[in-house]
Amino acid sequence: MLLHGCTSYTANIKDGSFDVNLPKPFWGPGTYIYPDEIYIRGTLSYSIEDKELLPLKDIEKDGFPQKNGCIKYAILGTPFSGSLDVFFKKWYFGWGGRLVLEPYPSGILFVGINGLHGEYGFGLRFGYSRDKVRYSGQYIYTPCSIDGCMSETIGDFQEEHSNDNVNLGVYTYSSFFVSEFLSLNFSTGWYQPWFLKNEVYLEDVPTTNHDYDINFFLPFLFSQYVGATYTLLNHIQFSAGETVYYTPYSDKFHWQTNFSISYLF
Repeated sequence: MLLHGCTSYTANIKDGSFDVNLPKPFWGPGTYIYPDEIYIRGTLSYSIEDKELLPLKDIEKDGFPQKNGCIKYAILGTPFSGSLDVFFKKWYFGWGGRLVLEPYPSGILFVGINGLHGEYGFGLRFGYSRDKVRYSGQYIYTPCSIDGCMSETIGDFQEEHSNDNVNLGVYTYSSFFVSEFLSLNFSTGWYQPWFLKNEVYLEDVPTTNHDYDINFFLPFLFSQYVGATYTLLNHIQFSAGETVYYTPYSDKFHWQTNFSISYLF
């Protein structure tokens, strides 16, 4: 909003969508690892999920509430991804890292406890992406006088822009080792798809010699993963599971079915 004396100029967004690439689940080594050994694991993953719009509610623009559902997350649904893990254990304590391409690069650092019957740990994820923003709306001119204020629409806009973006995730993971070969895997996550641009300033929109900056609070998402891993010949791992993404800022859930095959060096 721009104020000029008793006159205000605003750009009112009627419809907007923000691209989101949801990450594949993370659940740690998923098997017993021996102390004082360095492990390397390469993984190919495939996910089944819908490309859909996630309507958001209770979103604010410049501190003012937006109409529920007019701002959306556009879930892109990237099916294939690849990752490379390196991890190590000393006594019961393990730590390591993961590099991921899905399709943009990201990295995960994790630390946890790995024993004969299971494991538990924490992970921190940073990622890069280039995401599109689409928005449309109206320019509003509101002159004020001693008799009050009266708003009028003086133009429409519809734009699309690409933004370099950073996303952040925090995970807790656990596995229960049913046998030497089979484990049950669980992970809970917090994910902010627009981390550095949680308040996104869209492109300036000039009209009547005035510029408009529009900023939003863009919400985080929670994730919950449940799956299983089968280790064959101490080196080959097959994993399958289901992830649900949700946020208190939407009434809709997003489901992701995950499959992966790994080789453990």
